[in-house]
Amino acid sequence: MNLRSSQSQKVNLTKPSPNHNPKPSITINLKESEIKFDKLLTQESYDGNSDSSRESRVSESSSDDDFLPFEDCGVEYDEEETYEDPNLIGKFDWKAITRNSSQKWLKDYKIKSGPQNLNLRWDSPPISFFQLLFPEELVENLRLWTNTKAMMQIDNRQRKKNKMKKWFPMKAEDEEMSAFIGCLVAMGIAKLPSIKYYWSGNSRLFSICGIQDLFSRTRFMDIYTNLTLRNLERVENGDTLFKIRPIIDSVISASQFYYLLKGDLSLDEAMIPFQGRHSLIQYLPLKPIKYGFKAFLLCEAETGYVLNWRMYDKSIEGGELGVTYKIVKQLCEGFEGEGYRLFMDRYYTSIQLFVDLKELQIGACGTIMINRTFLTKEDKEKIEKLQDRQIHYFKSSNDLLLSCWKDSKTVLVLSNYHGTEKNLTTRRIRKQDLKKRNEKREARTQEDASKSLSQDGKSRRQLTRSQTQDNLKTPQSKKDKNISKVSQYHSDPANSKVLSQESLLENCIIPSSIDEYTQKMRGVDIFDQKCSYYRIDLKSRRWYMKVFFHFLEICIINSYIIYQNLCTKAKKNYMNHC
Repeated sequence: MNLRSSQSQKVNLTKPSPNHNPKPSITINLKESEIKFDKLLTQESYDGNSDSSRESRVSESSSDDDFLPFEDCGVEYDEEETYEDPNLIGKFDWKAITRNSSQKWLKDYKIKSGPQNLNLRWDSPPISFFQLLFPEELVENLRLWTNTKAMMQIDNRQRKKNKMKKWFPMKAEDEEMSAFIGCLVAMGIAKLPSIKYYWSGNSRLFSICGIQDLFSRTRFMDIYTNLTLRNLERVENGDTLFKIRPIIDSVISASQFYYLLKGDLSLDEAMIPFQGRHSLIQYLPLKPIKYGFKAFLLCEAETGYVLNWRMYDKSIEGGELGVTYKIVKQLCEGFEGEGYRLFMDRYYTSIQLFVDLKELQIGACGTIMINRTFLTKEDKEKIEKLQDRQIHYFKSSNDLLLSCWKDSKTVLVLSNYHGTEKNLTTRRIRKQDLKKRNEKREARTQEDASKSLSQDGKSRRQLTRSQTQDNLKTPQSKKDKNISKVSQYHSDPANSKVLSQESLLENCIIPSSIDEYTQKMRGVDIFDQKCSYYRIDLKSRRWYMKVFFHFLEICIINSYIIYQNLCTKAKKNYMNHC
């Protein structure tokens, strides 16, 4: 794990700045002279903007299958990658805490959460919920922009020579663009290897979506190849995402307007699949989606409702505080002063960020790497010597709390609003504890077997002799032998692998900050899980089409969460998402 590569700081190699690590040097003694070689490190190894540093960080820290963060937020020490600036080590003045302390500066979130600014009921048609976030005005603009591009690209004279159908502009009264978007959603539900299979006449199975009744294959492909997501008359203003910018602004503003979150926010990255050619393509070998665009999402921690969105762009300049600092501040715009609590992982966590979020009345909690804490060597030795399930606290001069807890690995969590409270929680038993339990169980069974043999050994010998004589008289079939072996195996508790659900749980005492982080740092994971059920995965060489499909998924999931909230308030049963 590259601890230093995640630091978002630029280094001036000519004049050392106080915010970067000193360059190590290697001295080699020869026979006649002593030559000193400086190990020149590239700027990418210091700069947090490098793709490789972020890729290695994201691939190691995030997991879609397991929501528990204890397995991937441990502290690792590497001699080559733990360099720190000695000028910054004593700057924050950490002190160990032995007494109970609490912080009450963060006010309670008292705003009513849930849907707002809408006139819908729980029994309204599903299309009305979708049109809240993807309004009819946006559909009309897509129709006009697509007609303009199709008239420029399609030559009806050439089509007439090739005996192909002519292109006719889409009309507003026909609602072809709305039907086209509905077909895209249906193709995400009923997935086929290629688009042409939806118009195959060899089997009735492929016509299950009813797409053949809405469009011919030529008409659908004409709309799909000429689909335009922006006004062609406007000039580019240096925005990398100008081809998709109207969709981004419309969906995100509508998502914030029609929904109020419950107070807990989760910030993490998500991948948009794309295997074409583009300068922003990321390769993350340990992620479920290995190739694609990386987007930063701000979601509600409990439901996964997307409230803000930012795509990774090389033009982002973080300055001295780093790129991740700037991304977090941009995503949190508009959520200041209401008592929100933000949870993030160690890719974003830094001391200066948490101090600035506290000034904005935003609570922050997240795991942190040990080389970002600026602890002294004595404090680091204390953390290394922590025993199993031991807890230790540090408090800085800026009222930041660092909670250290030894689980399978050492967990470090930084918070600007938590105190030294501890929670008794029930969680899954660790693999190492389960292994010890099975070993004890095997030892007990062996002891019981040896005691029983020593007590009545003679009777057992006589019994075995009589059994062998009976077996010689009546030979046992292969089926009976297998049944007896299976029954003997399962009768032994040491070999029984099927355990009850209660036996796989345990009670443990952990810091309140770590407990709350475990429960609330899963909003983006919930969103990714819901997207994976009905992902729109049509082939296209145009990169912005994949981003457009991603925003259709955001509209579907956000509108479903609004519908789910209305049903729960009315105490009605709602349809499941999967």
